Amino acid sequence: MVLVGNFGLLGLMLESGIHLDVAQLRETGTRAVLMALCGTLLALLTGLGLGFIPGSGGSDFASSLAVGACFAPSSLGVAAAVLSSGEVLNTPIGQLIVASSVVDDVLGLILLAILNVFVTEDPRPFDFVQPFLASFGFLIFLGYLGITWIPHIIQHVILPKLASHHHEKATFAIMFG
Repeated sequence: MVLVGNFGLLGLMLESGIHLDVAQLRETGTRAVLMALCGTLLALLTGLGLGFIPGSGGSDFASSLAVGACFAPSSLGVAAAVLSSGEVLNTPIGQLIVASSVVDDVLGLILLAILNVFVTEDPRPFDFVQPFLASFGFLIFLGYLGITWIPHIIQHVILPKLASHHHEKATFAIMFG
């Protein structure tokens, strides 16, 4: 079951990468991050508030955090489908929504990782910080490689070694490999 869930997360991230325009991201990046932070914090605070309502079944912080973490992730698949059907996916506002959804989903996964720390016995302080460091470290490092070095390596090192009629297949194999 965990394997199926991991494939689902991989598919979600792949879908978000397909719908994300890197050139537009440079223009809308700061606003998308702020939108995602506000959306995640509002959902988290709402969930925390609902978790502490008398008679709701959970009055401890971990239970309330779980409620807030459930509200936090957005649905990029639904947002992309709606934006695409309305023919606004490739507009600046559409890309802002997609970028915000991607960041929002990453923040939701970080919240779930932190929630996992709450249920472990004797967590160290670093265990609470590690999901942030790992997520944003990978995002910055792999994002930088994906924008700068990887296209250069594919275009100038890998593809010249192949016949031109195999370029499309090789690019597809690299994307899913």
